[in-house]
Amino acid sequence: MNWAKKYSRRAVCAVLCVLLLGLLCCCKAEQTPFAISKELMELLWNVDYQTFSSAPTVAFAKKHFESGYLAHFLEDPDAQTSLEQNRQNRLKSHLEDVWDLGLEQQILDGTEYTIQSLQISVFIDSFAPEYPEESFFEQGQRYLLGYQVYFVRQDGALKLAGFSFAPEGEAYLPASEKERLSEAEKQIVLGIAEQYLDARYQVEYESFSAEQVFSFYEKNLSAAFLERDGITLQFLEAQQQEFAQNHVSIRLLDCSLTAADQKMEFFDGENYGYYYHVRASYTYEITADAQYFAKKDLASTKTMEETLYFERQQSGEFCMIGAEYR
Repeated sequence: MNWAKKYSRRAVCAVLCVLLLGLLCCCKAEQTPFAISKELMELLWNVDYQTFSSAPTVAFAKKHFESGYLAHFLEDPDAQTSLEQNRQNRLKSHLEDVWDLGLEQQILDGTEYTIQSLQISVFIDSFAPEYPEESFFEQGQRYLLGYQVYFVRQDGALKLAGFSFAPEGEAYLPASEKERLSEAEKQIVLGIAEQYLDARYQVEYESFSAEQVFSFYEKNLSAAFLERDGITLQFLEAQQQEFAQNHVSIRLLDCSLTAADQKMEFFDGENYGYYYHVRASYTYEITADAQYFAKKDLASTKTMEETLYFERQQSGEFCMIGAEYR
């Protein structure tokens, strides 16, 4: 009788163990976004060009990719995993560490995403591209990279739908464009930026001088910038006359200027390039005769945000090559 009770208890325990094991297996099958993202990082960065194959990434993609993303990937897995490029560049790299920076939900273009943020440390053991000056990565360097991995829910499970990354603590620039501005150089470009805004927004019609403003522009703005914006002495002389006729005065109510120490990409209407830049945020006020406001359809005050772009000349001096409103 006692034996029977013991047997019954053992049987119940065995059943419970089987059920618990099943639950654990199910839990194990449901990988977290971070676990999936970490596996992706290992595939992306544990690279040895001599033995690299797209096969492990294909297996990962079939298991974790969203259907549309998977279809695109499978069109050419070797190209998607940079197989030939890794060989040509003699790339060897290894993932040193991965940090979980948390999850967030976002709706982008009508689709709800679960976004896993993470930071990784990568070391480049070997890298010899044909044009090293055009690449961000350099042999023998360690990089901190921030990643965002995007997941969507499909058939009841989270599926990977894409990812993006950016370097931590620096801009994603070609090696030849990484030179930073010193504090002294930042003060120089800030000085030019301040004078540029003063020329436009610190105006008294009684003392405005077209020649003086154009002299500053000729010295500190590129010829291409002046031509692109139609800034000539004749244009400024016409503006001087208009200001006098309409009693126009402009003044900056407040202004904030921030110089970045690294370059950023800018399209000037014809070409892309990398330039140093100053971010400007300012509010200006105009006083003038009533007909001037009616003719120009202007408000008396306006707040603007603008980025001013600078290029270092061969002489070492800086020249403003463009501007764009944000």
